[in-house]
Amino acid sequence: MKRTPRRPREPDRLRSVQTTILSPRPGGFERWSQPPALHALLHRYFDVAEQITGHLVRVRWIAGAPAVLVPCPRVRLIVMGVPIVSRDEQRCAIVVPIVGGMIVEASGVARLSIELARAGDGVRASVALVDYCPRTGRLVAALYRSLQAPLHQYVGRRFLRQLRPSWDAGLLEPACPQC
Repeated sequence: MKRTPRRPREPDRLRSVQTTILSPRPGGFERWSQPPALHALLHRYFDVAEQITGHLVRVRWIAGAPAVLVPCPRVRLIVMGVPIVSRDEQRCAIVVPIVGGMIVEASGVARLSIELARAGDGVRASVALVDYCPRTGRLVAALYRSLQAPLHQYVGRRFLRQLRPSWDAGLLEPACPQC
């Protein structure tokens, strides 16, 4: 009997989405959907991640792309591509492809996105980590389940909570010049 070789197991692709509804604000969606504003939101998201980790995890921008690293020893945990902005009349998003790193499989489809979409009387803001594939192995899987997944959810919720007062006040920060 001839045996068919087993295909390697595909890594599990994970998804985590946090959302909130922002109050209606005349001209708010139009202002915040501009590329510089979306880049500012992305920088703010990574600022929140650094603050929550007590700066044990840092984000460095290399050739316009973010990388999440541990500063000492300098290890790139998550390497990302250059952010891509998409916009239409109903939604806008800044999407960052996740291309690899010490704790991430290089799947080619994983991405982090921040999206604003018109929703009834308000605007739905969301942070999504989609098709994320942690590296295989017991230790990395355990670290993902116990630390990274809850941390991403917490950072997303905190980011959206901090976004609300800026949205309500119409405050817009310029994008970081490093992008």
